[in-house]
Amino acid sequence: MTSPITRLNVALASRYSIERELGQGGMATVYLAHDIKHDRKVAIKVLHPDLGHALGAERFQREIKLAARLQHPQILTVFDSGEAAEQLWYAMPFVEGETLRDRLNREKQLGVDEAVRITREVALALDYAHRQGVIHRDIKPENILLAEGRALLADFGIGQALGGEADVRLTSTGLAIGTAAYMSPEQASAERDLDGRTDIYSLAVVLYELLAGEPPFTGPTSGAILARALTERPRPIHPVRDAVSAGLDAVINKAMSVTRVDRYATGAEFAEALASPPDVASAPAGRRQWLIGAGTAAVVLIAAVGGALLWSRVRGGTGGHTRIAVLPFENLGDSADAYFVDGMTDAVRGKLTALTALDVIDRESMKGYRKTSKSPREIGRELEVAYLLTGTIRFSGSGSARQVQVNPELVQVATASTKWNRAIEAPLTDLFKVQGDIAAEVAGTLNVALGADDRRNLAERPTQSLPAYEAMLRGDKAWDYPSGAAAVPNLHTAIDFYHEAVVLDPRFAAAYARLSWAYVVLWQAGVTGTEFAIADSARMSAERAVALDPDGADGHRALAHYFAYIPPIDLTKSLDEYAKIRRQPAEKGVLLRGTGMAELRLGREIGLTRLREAVSINPRSVGAIRVLALQLVVHRQYADALAMTDRGLALNSTVQPIHMLKIIALLAQGDRAGASAAYAIAERQIAPTQLATLPSFPQFPIPLTWLLDGPQQVRWLASVQSGNASGTVGGFSDAIADYYRTLGDVPRARAYADSARAALEADVLKVPKDYMLQLSRGLMLALLDRKNEAVEQGTQAAARLRVAEDLFSGLVAQHLLARIHLLVGQPDQALDLLEPLLKNPTGWLTPAWLRIDPTWASLKGNPRFDRLAAGR
Repeated sequence: MTSPITRLNVALASRYSIERELGQGGMATVYLAHDIKHDRKVAIKVLHPDLGHALGAERFQREIKLAARLQHPQILTVFDSGEAAEQLWYAMPFVEGETLRDRLNREKQLGVDEAVRITREVALALDYAHRQGVIHRDIKPENILLAEGRALLADFGIGQALGGEADVRLTSTGLAIGTAAYMSPEQASAERDLDGRTDIYSLAVVLYELLAGEPPFTGPTSGAILARALTERPRPIHPVRDAVSAGLDAVINKAMSVTRVDRYATGAEFAEALASPPDVASAPAGRRQWLIGAGTAAVVLIAAVGGALLWSRVRGGTGGHTRIAVLPFENLGDSADAYFVDGMTDAVRGKLTALTALDVIDRESMKGYRKTSKSPREIGRELEVAYLLTGTIRFSGSGSARQVQVNPELVQVATASTKWNRAIEAPLTDLFKVQGDIAAEVAGTLNVALGADDRRNLAERPTQSLPAYEAMLRGDKAWDYPSGAAAVPNLHTAIDFYHEAVVLDPRFAAAYARLSWAYVVLWQAGVTGTEFAIADSARMSAERAVALDPDGADGHRALAHYFAYIPPIDLTKSLDEYAKIRRQPAEKGVLLRGTGMAELRLGREIGLTRLREAVSINPRSVGAIRVLALQLVVHRQYADALAMTDRGLALNSTVQPIHMLKIIALLAQGDRAGASAAYAIAERQIAPTQLATLPSFPQFPIPLTWLLDGPQQVRWLASVQSGNASGTVGGFSDAIADYYRTLGDVPRARAYADSARAALEADVLKVPKDYMLQLSRGLMLALLDRKNEAVEQGTQAAARLRVAEDLFSGLVAQHLLARIHLLVGQPDQALDLLEPLLKNPTGWLTPAWLRIDPTWASLKGNPRFDRLAAGR
């Protein structure tokens, strides 16, 4: 068999003499040749056969002609092109020099001035090409040549030819269009309407690599790289390399914006920005722990914020709507398919929820009914529903022959009789159709009229990729989405699956939304982002979901979650995102919790109505119950709060926050004995690892070790110190310091306060807009008797946390500042803050509480305090 070079020599003998192979890339082989007519050296690139076949000779020639018209000093022009020996080829000047990749392989990094100069030259070349209507599409160090001190951009022909109509054919061959590490998000998402800003993104990636020594996003596979580019922001270079200014970092970051409209509009703009970077003050990226304790994440997690519709669309249980519960379908097949069975149940529930004539019980209330022995009437009475949808599922076969067998059954609770059932067997590829058919037939049996929008929603496919859907379901299973609470390792596992899902289908909006949600929960759990910026990834993933599905619930709900819980918190923007949802979400109860919490934090009483409705939709949801109990406590409705905590503990007595809310409600009524008894019960029922956070409840910044008897204090201290040994010193040191202060052990109190101060100062540097961290630092300074610093820190931070902008944070801030003033010996200033706290219709401090709490004992005898404690 003749070699490729021999066949090419024969085919081009009249024009070129092929001398030797120069190298091979992912798309072409390059040969050194002699141009016989013009007596010059040229480089001939021959496309790999599969790529040439997918592209087609006609389109290739048409686009190469466009590229050949480009005449610019920084563009390596195209001399010639054609088809020879059944291969597509094109010729360009042979440059004596090296590629930018060769230079990087040798030196790893370039000097800042040289890297910027090369990038500016290429940016101006791109600006020229874009104005001629030509996009490169494959900017990378391999395609930038260095010759006699100047940069030359090569391969315009092949990059342009690989776009547009060819994309579908190329994708079907499994060939990459571009190089993963340098692809823009829209290119990675296979969008077809690319413009010049895709090249600007890729060039910014090249500049990042020139300065940092590696691309911004790396990974073991192309898929992993693309997933990171779609969901993360590049790490700043400046903190690692001093020669790179924060302003240059900002220019690169803008050029690499995920949303193309946020980038520089032209290559010329990018080049100009590189010539004069802005003067930007740098701040290290990082993480924090909200408030003063590691246990604080629990109160945020219990919110389990979801998406929202306009209130008129979430009136569950009113207007004669039929209430129905979808019980967990039973898996009759391999246990390894359990995640898929749960996904099938959730999908059918979600499609039924989208029908406004039905009130569907949310997923969280269904957990206790898996393989239940209870009768339909018992379940119906507990859930307050008229109908139950049950079912069995079996998956069989493998590969393309995989089948799904579903036997759904609709049961009328009042008569315990079957209203509808059907045996369905279909290829797994028809899974989404099966889900829609089940929901449609249930709706028909219940006499629900389906409009055009309803039918369209029932038939909607969340993704075109079944493997992507499976990856998302595995992620859901890993952390029990959307419950909110999860162990950190489980969250990391879920994130890995969600990354896989968006790589398999870059247009999978629901997977991006889940990815954002998981990142927010990681943030709330106090996880430090070492490989990526968690907060940025949360926002970018949510924004991507919204861009892909502007009317859907998932993306807006995720973005609302981001605004509600990641500093700088913006509750107005959170509610704005909820209001943009135009399609019913799958989890109305989760949605109501999100809107209810945001509205209450903005001081709007309608929020309590929302939370009560969330419990109505989720009558057995401990998460919904504890969120409502929390707000009832804050809004001084103690009797209702105690009833709600008892309801929650009856469902699950091991939930620490509900125990703590009960203790707080009793203390607010001055019932020290009742609170002590409640603590004793909690100590017996919760996990030992949760004991540390019980009497130092950081959601309400109140030290409660005084409530414990001697043995209880010993057990609590042992639990806390064990937590400190696990690396959470900053999380509990405040409570330990206050504990020793009340015992009069000043040296130990200050030692723990100093440990907390150091940890908090590191976190404040990382997240300068998290003002709760600053308040907590002020409290530690007060315990260290650094009075002026403590008051200054606390006052400045509290001024940023206004009650009108976030009721809960504002109340906490005022309480913490009052404690700071008290600790530094400023009783009048402390009372100036306590008076409005007691007069506020919301809060937890009451006159009855002041009378029994030794925290404020130094104020007793002060006429102002005595009047407050007397309720006057």
